[in-house]
Amino acid sequence: FADQRPMVAMVDTYTTVPDRQYCSVSVVSLSTGKGVRRFTFEEPVCGLNTASRYLVVSLSTRLVVYDVVTLAEIRSVRVVQPPESCAPAVALNQQFIAFADFKLNPDVQSCGGMCIDADDVPGTYANQVFSVAKLMEANKCDS
Repeated sequence: FADQRPMVAMVDTYTTVPDRQYCSVSVVSLSTGKGVRRFTFEEPVCGLNTASRYLVVSLSTRLVVYDVVTLAEIRSVRVVQPPESCAPAVALNQQFIAFADFKLNPDVQSCGGMCIDADDVPGTYANQVFSVAKLMEANKCDS
């Protein structure tokens, strides 16, 4: 695809089937104006994110990662389904993709606001939210 660069990825809105609107992504060459590749999905696309090496298509239940050089699918990752009308939480940089996983993994998660001294408290998401809320309340009272 080197001769067709630069390219842009766009979520398709036009379709002859009303239920399939927003279910595909087209990659178009900006130099020729022609379509380079089209990705179709079973569910509507919630968002597109890019980095120098990756194109990430966000769907409500998964993230699909493509290589921007070959436009080949690298990986598909299941994510926690967000509340209705919200896109999945995803952040992307040159080396990492951050997303909401199904379970808490203390080895890879941030400790921002988490009470790491409490070994007797199970590491659930709700307990971590309460821990952060207590810490914020304590800091507010100290001010």
